[in-house]
Amino acid sequence: MLNNVMNAQSFPGEPPSSKSQQARGEALYHDYFRANCARTDQMFAVLMFVQWIGAIVTACLISPHTWIGETSTLHIHVWMAIGLGGLVSAFPIYLALTAPVKQPHGMELPLLRRFGLRC
Repeated sequence: MLNNVMNAQSFPGEPPSSKSQQARGEALYHDYFRANCARTDQMFAVLMFVQWIGAIVTACLISPHTWIGETSTLHIHVWMAIGLGGLVSAFPIYLALTAPVKQPHGMELPLLRRFGLRC
């Protein structure tokens, strides 16, 4: 049915699905896909950084100090938020900023369909 519509709307003297149109469509798709992946990667890199800072702020607000006798020191939760949070966040941030997706690999639709999403 779609082919009939395309045949009725084709330009005179030009086949409805020429190789140049198909190549141009694929090139536009790949450009859009790369740009969308780059934006998404940057968004998640920022989100990971903000999440790490949020963990540090939360640790500082909930229990910033521990008391051992009469001496006060910075609580282990704050050090864990700074150290472990930074360690856990650093690799995804690095990958998001330095290793963009080069081309679609064709697994997007089957994965979406497997999890019940209709495309």
